[in-house]
Amino acid sequence: MLSISSTSFIWCASLCLIMGGSKVSNYTSAVKRINKADTIEDLKNLEKSFANIYRYGFFTNNEFILLDLKIVDQYIMFDNGNK
Repeated sequence: MLSISSTSFIWCASLCLIMGGSKVSNYTSAVKRINKADTIEDLKNLEKSFANIYRYGFFTNNEFILLDLKIVDQYIMFDNGNK
């Protein structure tokens, strides 16, 4: 049985909310979370959260891969001092 953290569960549940009259996709919400990350620790936590969410089927394979690439890009930006 897979376990999911309470933070991941709350985040998954919040994806079902309607914002501004249109449903925000899981992927769009995840990208926003990556863009808001201020530290490497934030990115590490997002990686864990997204892996759990992926296991439960909230991301397609392609979305999960694209999110991983976006996180890697953010790591590079942090490493270069651009954030």
